[in-house]
Amino acid sequence: MTDPEAAPTYGDSAFSRLCVSLLHDARDQVFIRLTLYMIVVMGVLQGALWWALRHTAVPAVAIAAIYLTLWAWFLSPVILMLHNTMHRPFLKRWKSLDKLHPFVMTFFFGIPVGYRDHHVGMHHAEDNMLEDLSSTLRYQRDSFAHFLVYFGRFFFLSMVELPLYLVRHKKAKLARRAVIGELGHWAVIGT
Repeated sequence: MTDPEAAPTYGDSAFSRLCVSLLHDARDQVFIRLTLYMIVVMGVLQGALWWALRHTAVPAVAIAAIYLTLWAWFLSPVILMLHNTMHRPFLKRWKSLDKLHPFVMTFFFGIPVGYRDHHVGMHHAEDNMLEDLSSTLRYQRDSFAHFLVYFGRFFFLSMVELPLYLVRHKKAKLARRAVIGELGHWAVIGT
């Protein structure tokens, strides 16, 4: 797979014109289309999975398999979109949607909403050095045991380490948002 060499073109439909009118950069139209597609497809599949678990004899594993296949297929483009849209506002109208966007997209993919706070508040500041939670410098990269330690630390401890780091570096607003986002994320999962 290679990076595209040109921005995708969508023609001159009314929807394309609406998208362009909402965006700071017309090339970001792909993000609006991907977001809407994910809301429809992943939303329908999550609803179908929930409904099947409670009301039918349809094996939930069948719907879960479809969901997980699409999840795996779209995870990389969604993370790339989140990375791009968290660095700069991409909507010039309906700015509240700019703030809501990462919460919606992380919900569909099981990515804690603290992703943004970690990425912008810590990762760029630390440049993947030792204080960065996602740094791999202290691990042997060809060791599965080291991978498990890295993953375990990141998965289980980042919800504590990230807010502590942000407070220590005088980024209390990001720390607060990371804690509230993490608690909200787990509350939704738990219901």
